[in-house]
Amino acid sequence: MSVYGKLGIYLALGIRWTLFAIGLILYAGQAESGSAAMIGAAVLLQALGGCLWLGKPKSRVAAAAVCADLLFQPILLHAAGGLSGPFVFYSLSGLALLKPLMRWTAFYAATLLYLIALPVPLALLGGTTANEYASARPAYFTYILLFYASAIIVHAVRKGWTAHLRKLTAIYASGRSAVTDAGPWAAARHAEDLLKRLLGRQGVWLCVGASVGSDPDPSWIHAYYANTIAQDPPAADKAYAEIVTPLGETSSTYVRTLRDRRGDAYGWLLIEAEQEGLSVLHKVYIQLAMMKFEADYDLNLRLGTLRDHAIAAERSAVAQKIHDGIAQELFFCSVQLYQLRSALQKDDAGQALGLVTAIEKKVKDSHRDIRGLIEELKGEKRRFNLLDAVEKMLRRITDRTGVTLVFENAGRAPQERIELEETIYHFIEEAANNVIKHAEAGRLRVRLEVTSVQWTILVEDDGKGFRQDAESAAAGKHGLRGMASRIKGLNGTFSIEAGDPAGTTIMAAIPRERSMAHA
Repeated sequence: MSVYGKLGIYLALGIRWTLFAIGLILYAGQAESGSAAMIGAAVLLQALGGCLWLGKPKSRVAAAAVCADLLFQPILLHAAGGLSGPFVFYSLSGLALLKPLMRWTAFYAATLLYLIALPVPLALLGGTTANEYASARPAYFTYILLFYASAIIVHAVRKGWTAHLRKLTAIYASGRSAVTDAGPWAAARHAEDLLKRLLGRQGVWLCVGASVGSDPDPSWIHAYYANTIAQDPPAADKAYAEIVTPLGETSSTYVRTLRDRRGDAYGWLLIEAEQEGLSVLHKVYIQLAMMKFEADYDLNLRLGTLRDHAIAAERSAVAQKIHDGIAQELFFCSVQLYQLRSALQKDDAGQALGLVTAIEKKVKDSHRDIRGLIEELKGEKRRFNLLDAVEKMLRRITDRTGVTLVFENAGRAPQERIELEETIYHFIEEAANNVIKHAEAGRLRVRLEVTSVQWTILVEDDGKGFRQDAESAAAGKHGLRGMASRIKGLNGTFSIEAGDPAGTTIMAAIPRERSMAHA
């Protein structure tokens, strides 16, 4: 049983015990003496029925106790003055115990039959007819009217409060599905439908996104009302105004301005209603529903912002990977095509054949990288052995370049974060490509060392070096700045030691997670 039902039971029992106590006081002051045994039996039956009713009011045992109590009432009334005695209200209150056992329609019918039949056993016990007994006590019919008036009032109040509780439950449960991938408009339409159910009217429009710098409402009718209010805004945040509908009719409308946490207006709530046509309860529903909507709307905006940032970060990562891999390989293809054209002009078939072979290899490498990028975008990327992958990548880059490769590794990490492995791989790839393209080096040394604390990367060449001025630092969108951003994105450090013509040394250190194993 609900909390509301239990409160009703406690209230009914409390009223019945109060009426019983009043009856005892009045009965004790009467001149005539009654049966003390009957009073004791009434007390015992009242206590037993109350315990059963509180425990399981809808059980068969409780129903039997209620029936026994109702059958006992004529005996008690006969011993204590009948329908004119002090226990008549207590006896009538026992009928309230029938309500948890049946619906209201059956309750009205059952109680009416009991009240009509009650004078019959009292008349038999008194040795008279039922008509004579009832005619001598006209106040009894007034008691019946009072009983049904009370029952109707309780029925109406309970029905009203049940409707209010259902509406409050609908407001509470509405937040479960208001936050969706459709964005803030879904939260607005959800809150609008909720208000239509709560207020019992269709003339409700929740127009959001009408403030400066925000997207227009995708619904034409909401956009119409938003533009209408924006041209002639109400003087107060909550006011009644005459609004022209899309059909050209003038309608009295309750307008509420929606404001964010900074106090800036971002939309309006419009409800068709006459001046002061919304009751206090309606305004309470509106306030609760709008509190729920504002929380959902703000959360949807935050989710949208996070989604946009995630998309931008993913696009930047894809651009970085294309530059570090495919773009570099295509650059080498263009260089070798230039050399091929020169060889063809010189009719050097041997050199041309070697260049064609190299170009073919670069095209295959680019094709492989593109397939790998597609797999990564689909979430199908597989883990690889970092040391082997780095060594193969370096040999591919330095192949047929005349650069001597020296690759060293120290330590072993059987398990590592995939984003850290990718960062190390692309960092070394970018650095090696820069050496081949710009350093004019004869030797490239790469050392990759892992400990329980960090990864250390060393890329060293004996080329011509470069100048560390503003012009050099600004060169290339995804060059040195891209390398540095990769390392710093994992809380690592990045440094370059270069001179002319002392070669270049690039060093990076990336901390490892403590939970990762190290051997």
